[in-house]
Formats: sequence, C-alpha cells, structure tokens
Amino acid sequence: MLLILVIIGGLVIYWTKIKTLEIKPSGPTGPTGPTGAGATGPTGPTGPTGGTIIGLTGPTGTTGAGATGPTGPTGITGPITPGTEKNIPVEEKSFPSERAEKFYISGGENFPVFTKEVIVDPFKVKEGEKQTFSIWAKDPQGIEQVRATIQTDAKEEVIELKLVEGNELEGRWLGFWTTKDISTQTSYSIVFQAINKKKEETKVPLSWQVEK
Repeated sequence: MLLILVIIGGLVIYWTKIKTLEIKPSGPTGPTGPTGAGATGPTGPTGPTGGTIIGLTGPTGTTGAGATGPTGPTGITGPITPGTEKNIPVEEKSFPSERAEKFYISGGENFPVFTKEVIVDPFKVKEGEKQTFSIWAKDPQGIEQVRATIQTDAKEEVIELKLVEGNELEGRWLGFWTTKDISTQTSYSIVFQAINKKKEETKVPLSWQVEK
C-alpha cells in the first residue's frame, strides 16, 4: 500500500493506493467438532448465616385520661322491673312490697345530689294507707337533712326522712306517712329535698297515684 501526504494551508491531504485483493470462493464448512466438557470445580464453603437482629422493646407508655364532662341535670327514669334489682335491707322486713315502684335517679351538676334509686311503696295508694319513701342522697361535705313535701287537698305535708343505710356522705334515707286528703285527684306529687352541711339544697319531684 502506497501513502502520500501533502500539507496545503494547514490541511493534510493524503492519497493511498490499495493493492487489489484476490477473493477466492470459500471451501465447504467442516463438521462441527464435539463440545468439550470441562471438569466442574469443587463447591466453595457455605458462608456463615447472617444473625437475626432483635430490636429492644421500648417502655410502655402511660394511658392518658380524658377530662370528665359535666354531669347532667337530676332526672328520674322509668320504674325498674320487679325482681331485676336486689332489695336494699331496711328496718321493715316487708319493705318494699309487691305494690312498690322503684325508679332510677341520675345525679345533677351540683351537690347535694340524689343518686341510685327512689322507692315509693305503695306507688298506687288508697286513702288512709301507710306510704313509705326511700331515696339515696350524696354530698362530699355530708348530708344534713332529707325531707319530702306532699301537697294534699287540704295542706302541705312535710315528711322528715331518716338515714337508714350508708353514711352522711352517701346514704339511703327513709320516711313514711299515713295518706289523707287525697280524694280529689288521681295522682299527687312529692318533692324530695336534700340539704348539706353548707345549707345548699337540691330538689327532685315525683308523682304517685291514688287507687279509688
């Protein structure tokens, strides 16, 4: 092969002369030789098993306590089905009788409060019969007095209740009267009043019926 270089104005120009090659047809392809099988090398040693990482358990968090909402106003719910509540022991063995009605009471916002239940026995009463009342009252300063007021046909009757169970902080108060002057209406109201040692008071009304 001949190579000639000429430099003109910084440009390089070259010529080459390539010898003509004589191309001859290829001969037939020979048979494929057998594939060589190299010997398998020995198995390398098994690497060590990676260890399991166990994280440390963090300390147990304390349970948060949400603020207690305000207590709703005092109210009385419907009568309790007889036999579903255990009778409270009282001085009178016959109390409450089969004619009694028992009501749940929800406490109010301010002390003193009436709680748990109130019993009217008998709930449907005849004139001249003995009628007994039982009610729970509660106050952190102590309950000083619980009384019940009934407006009859003739005048206002006031019944002083006595503490018969529990204590002055929370206890059950009991009182009774002999019904009279209840002939003009089919039902009458009784207002329970609790007074604590600070002379604060709470009232809750309830109606009972007259049996003609």
